[in-house]
Amino acid sequence: RVHCRREGEFGVQCLSTIACSLASLGRYDVALLHSFSQELALHAGTLKPVEISNTLWAFAKSRCCDAELFRALGDAAAEESKIRLFKTHELASAAWAFAKTGVRHHAFFAHVELACLERCGEFTPESIARLLWAFTRLKVTPNSSLIPTLLRLSLQMLPRHTPEDLSIVAWIASKHC
Repeated sequence: RVHCRREGEFGVQCLSTIACSLASLGRYDVALLHSFSQELALHAGTLKPVEISNTLWAFAKSRCCDAELFRALGDAAAEESKIRLFKTHELASAAWAFAKTGVRHHAFFAHVELACLERCGEFTPESIARLLWAFTRLKVTPNSSLIPTLLRLSLQMLPRHTPEDLSIVAWIASKHC
């Protein structure tokens, strides 16, 4: 049914949910995702933070990189009033998606940096690892002490790290320390 839809028949919130659900199930239908891209990009400003984050994650997880969509979602997320509404794991997931696809969005990462510094005590070990990996993978150099701050937080949470998170943090530390 979704393959045969008319433009606008499904709301962009529905398209975001479908994309995320398919990626979660490991059903990577790149052609279907590409058919969602234009509508999602056109209406990116109407998406909630969770929908932005989930859409970015779904496209990255499915290895479906649509730079125009990522730019539109990054622009929508980078609005100061919206970036503050993102939960910490949503920020980390969105940053991971940009890094996974190799799409750079300087305004988005600048706003993520500020949001992280304001809310650094709220992050989980997984979110910290994802953020560190994203900033390092894209070679985004923060204007602040973000990387050292996240590394210090990570040390405080050492017993809570999974082996995967710990390996990411160790790799980042080797690059920045």
